[in-house]
Order: sequence, then structure tokens, then C-alpha cells
Amino acid sequence: MSIVKRNERWPTVPALFGNVWGSDPFKAMEEFFGRESLSAPAQKLAAFVPAVEVKENAEAYLVKADLPGIKQENVKVTLTGNVLRIEGHREEEKREDKQHFHVTERSYGTFSRAFALPEGTNADAVVAEMKDGVLSISIPKRPEDKPRHIAIGAGASAQG
Repeated sequence: MSIVKRNERWPTVPALFGNVWGSDPFKAMEEFFGRESLSAPAQKLAAFVPAVEVKENAEAYLVKADLPGIKQENVKVTLTGNVLRIEGHREEEKREDKQHFHVTERSYGTFSRAFALPEGTNADAVVAEMKDGVLSISIPKRPEDKPRHIAIGAGASAQG
């Protein structure tokens, strides 16, 4: 009798209707990060969806969004509870009748991206700036409560 090792990475039968054995980690990531589809080609997206990077260091959560060609006054950043939202719109350039486009891959319209941040952010100290078409947002973390040492006495009040 021979044992055939199953290769989970390359299934023999592709899943036609998603992952029937449990949750799909890629779909969960797409839902968490608010992206319509991480694997969808840019041409198939109906509206403008800016590329975003979210990272953290010891002091803050850092968000960068690529917003080329978007004016600062057309961008709004809000933080409600622990949800950071970036909204805005990119206006379509006026097209003249005499112009003939051979290729057009640029997207226009409104966009909205939302990100759930972990608890412990300092909402009063959020800083956002836009430079060279990149929106940078810094959300500082609250300092963690440090344990306070309590002296233990040998007095009678400790006995009940």
C-alpha cells in the first residue's frame, strides 16, 4: 500500500464556490482592510480606490494613502471611536469633443476607506498631512498604564 501525500497548496479540485471547509483568510483580510478585492485588476474597479498602507511602531499607527491628482480640499479624514475614515473625490478632467482616447485607465469619482484601529489610540493627537499626492496620518498610541507598586505593611489593619 502506498501513501499519497496531499498538497494543500495546490488542491486537486479547485474550489468553485469559495472555501467550503472554513473561512477564507484572504477574504477576511479584504473585509478587514476595506478593499473591494485585493486580487481584482485595476481596470475592473468601478470607482477610484486609493492604495493604502497601514503600519505601526512603538508610538503610533501610521496610515499612508496614495491620492495622486487629488486636491487637499477634496479629502476628509475622520476618527470616530476606533474607526478611521478617509473620504474624498477625484474630479474628472473636462474632455473636448476633438480628443480621441486610445487608452484610458485613470479612475475618477468618490472614494471612502475605513479602518478599525485597536483600542488605546489618542484621538486628540491625530496628525494628518498631504504632500506630493500622499496623505500621511499618524494616530498616537496612549501610554500604557504602568503598574504601581504598593507597599505591604505588617500592621493590625491588614488582619480581618
